[in-house]
Amino acid sequence: MAVTLTLEPSDDITVCNQHLLYELFDSAATPDRYIVQVFEAADVFAGDGTSIAKIYITPNAVNRGVFDLSDIVGNRLLPAETISYQGNEKFAHDLGSLEAPQSTSKSVRKYTVKAGVLNGGTETFPNNAAANALVFLMGGAFQIADGRHPSFAEYYTDALANTAKAWLTNMPNNSQVIEKHMADEDQGRAQIMQHTLLGVTSYLSQVRYNLYRPGSNTVLATKTLTVSVQVTYPGAVRYVPMGPANLAAYFASSWNTAWGRVEITPLSSGGTQLGAKLIIYKDCRPIKHQPVQLAWTNTVGGWDMLRFDARAPKTITKSEKRYRKDPIDYQSAGPNWNTWDRGTSTFQNEGKIRFTLNHEQFTADERNLLEYCMRSKVVYYRYGTDAWAPCVVDTNSLVIEPAGSRMYRVSLTIEDANPVRC
Repeated sequence: MAVTLTLEPSDDITVCNQHLLYELFDSAATPDRYIVQVFEAADVFAGDGTSIAKIYITPNAVNRGVFDLSDIVGNRLLPAETISYQGNEKFAHDLGSLEAPQSTSKSVRKYTVKAGVLNGGTETFPNNAAANALVFLMGGAFQIADGRHPSFAEYYTDALANTAKAWLTNMPNNSQVIEKHMADEDQGRAQIMQHTLLGVTSYLSQVRYNLYRPGSNTVLATKTLTVSVQVTYPGAVRYVPMGPANLAAYFASSWNTAWGRVEITPLSSGGTQLGAKLIIYKDCRPIKHQPVQLAWTNTVGGWDMLRFDARAPKTITKSEKRYRKDPIDYQSAGPNWNTWDRGTSTFQNEGKIRFTLNHEQFTADERNLLEYCMRSKVVYYRYGTDAWAPCVVDTNSLVIEPAGSRMYRVSLTIEDANPVRC
């Protein structure tokens, strides 16, 4: 018998930041060392891809070798910040229709794990199905409390039935309905997988949009996005319009400003609903001041967002270093100086922009969603109707207070990730 993999992650598609355990065993003889070689590929044409690691493992007390793939790839992948369509690049939540991450995006990859042995200085790799394993990974995380190799299957669209969550969001799925409130000016995209080339057949073929009147089931307009199979692995995650500003651009002349809600439904080619219905309810922004949208990469390979409607005080702080310079020019004839010359100058001037975000009435679901923002590696903000900009969250600034029945008052400080040049 040759070395085999006796344990591997149970899902073909899952997130990278969790314990991804592999166990190696040679029932014939315990080797000097077990070997694991890891390959990474970005598209279907790359085969196994490029070797990114080779690990030599000492057999344990029961003659097994144990390897955790997350030690190599745990922080290697993140949901895409840049998407493209026909060569046009944009931020993930900017206006547009159906778009996907760039092929070079470090958001989804195929990893091939090959087991081998080292005996007497000779390496041997069986290179067969029992010793090799494939897994497709995307940016995201599971916790220790979720157990070993928790299932990611609720995000698959691999059954002709309305049983999956499908949408890559940490928002709660209540009886196959995911609800969100957004205003006309709000931007945003939802993420869903067409994962046919990721080892699991996907029936996702289209996403249907129904625009309804307020408090009515009268349909004002309908649009359908076709979801095709992409040959790059990052392209398996599709970024579809969700924010009203995105939807207005997508519907174009069919958009009706008197809308009350939009229902977004993932469908098969035959019209079967494949996952939860995403419902966007019309909300209103404040009139007298600018709200702030906050968007962040979540734990399941997509993005989530919230809007803070209360006033967001803006502060600019500047740091600098000072030095003294005598204004007299000692190298000239008849040394003199101007009365307005400086005796003290500064260098390395740099400013920082900070906002204190406030909201008076977050629901329990919104409060819980905000916790994911606090631990996200990538956060962006949009002040009023400005362009999206990267930011960092002051993790010590979050204040949550009860503000009524099942409502919460929330305050949070963010800082623009780009310094202000002075």
